[in-house]
Amino acid sequence: MKTRLIITALALLVVGTTAVSAQQHQHAIPAGSVSGDRIPDVVAYRLYFAHLSQLPQNLQADQVKQVRLSAADSATLTKSLGEFGEKYLSLTDAYNAEATVAEHNGKQPNIAAYHTAIAKLVDETVNSLFASLSTTGVGAFVEHVKSEKVNMHISESEAGQ
Repeated sequence: MKTRLIITALALLVVGTTAVSAQQHQHAIPAGSVSGDRIPDVVAYRLYFAHLSQLPQNLQADQVKQVRLSAADSATLTKSLGEFGEKYLSLTDAYNAEATVAEHNGKQPNIAAYHTAIAKLVDETVNSLFASLSTTGVGAFVEHVKSEKVNMHISESEAGQ
């Protein structure tokens, strides 16, 4: 439970929401972290999918509207977020169960396997989404996620991926 709380808290700390207006004061970037264009696209997609897939439906719908997609592409993105969210939570729950057992046995859980599984999920989601969206929708989605990078903060080591 403690590990799941930490993973969830880190995910929420890392991702800035778009509900914060650009006119508000600039936030200081935490020491040892990077933001903006230094964030690899694959990491930005992971943060975006993880954040939006966990939002309540009404807030998720508001965020999807900001991408400015057609109705069909919006429905596709919403469906992809739902599928990603279910798989992400399943992987996280499995890792947390493993971490709990490992902690009780004085061992370390296999965080590398968890990171690999999440990276594979992100890759599959991006590929499926890009194959399903219209050409205009893919462009709008990519530009939107790139514009969201200014609200994201990751560690230096994660930026080196």
